[in-house]
Amino acid sequence: LISTALVLLMTPALGFWNNFAGRFVIRGGLGLLIPIQGGGDDTLISQLAIGQTLTDHDVPLFGDFTYYLSTVVNTSLNNSINTSVTLTPGIRTHLGNDWYFLAGLPTPVTNSRVADFGMIFWFMKAW
Repeated sequence: LISTALVLLMTPALGFWNNFAGRFVIRGGLGLLIPIQGGGDDTLISQLAIGQTLTDHDVPLFGDFTYYLSTVVNTSLNNSINTSVTLTPGIRTHLGNDWYFLAGLPTPVTNSRVADFGMIFWFMKAW
């Protein structure tokens, strides 16, 4: 038996990014995951990451090459038992023509978790 469900979510968020010392960067943000349809709890999403950029922006395929460690805490606003913490080591690089590649390995560090182990791969266009 296979079951599928449609879940609609809205996630307003605020974020920041700062090159605070040389090529070191810090980013973070707060967001609120709000289920519109399909059930679930309202969830506060807190993020903080630190990284270091190793190359200049115009280096072919490896421009702005940055390694980072990101921490994401998801806290249910309806049930405080379901707080999850995930650490994600990852990389980001500028491929050229405002295209970026990002990869990471989200690693849950709490028993309560959003997902199991898995890789993140993104191709992103900056506008």
